[in-house]
Amino acid sequence: MEGMMNDRKIPAIRPFGSLRVRMALSIMGVVVLIMVVGVAIDAIQEYRIHWTDTVNSLQEQARAIQVAKSRIPDEGSFAEYVDEVCAMMNAEISPGHHILVLHPGGEVLASARHHRGHEVEQALLAARADQSKFTVNGRELAQVRIKDRDGSTIIVAQYLDHMTALLNERLRRDAISIGLIASVAAAFVFVTLGKWVLEHFA
Repeated sequence: MEGMMNDRKIPAIRPFGSLRVRMALSIMGVVVLIMVVGVAIDAIQEYRIHWTDTVNSLQEQARAIQVAKSRIPDEGSFAEYVDEVCAMMNAEISPGHHILVLHPGGEVLASARHHRGHEVEQALLAARADQSKFTVNGRELAQVRIKDRDGSTIIVAQYLDHMTALLNERLRRDAISIGLIASVAAAFVFVTLGKWVLEHFA
């Protein structure tokens, strides 16, 4: 009995489709890698575009405040104007704006902010003139400063939450697209090319 069992050939167990699966997963990995690199490059470029647009917008707003300052000599009326402009920017452009106008000696001439408290104002007063971006309470803030002829400083700042939201939404859409395309590519390899690969190379 034992000899009969030894003589009986046990068929080799060959996992069906193992090569097919490996090839499909390899193709999916390559597709995902290529698309991730492309998404990263696009995200960096998009961030730079949004950053440039934001800085240009802040510069235009600062110049508009500078022109208004020359036309409204009364400090009380100018402070009211700054407050109205800041409210308009937060309502119509994007929330997170802050305007600060300083006398040549550093005293605050006009200040308007979109939120309660003085966190942004204190951060702007402490920030360096060449510091275009910094963090306040864990949120990124961009600032633009221009000097007036009389030596006063006009600062327009804005939270970058809108940029973060746009990029996060873009990355979510891209992640879904990558998953779908990679799955389709893997399925194509598995179903269409798998049989040919097994017949010739298995």
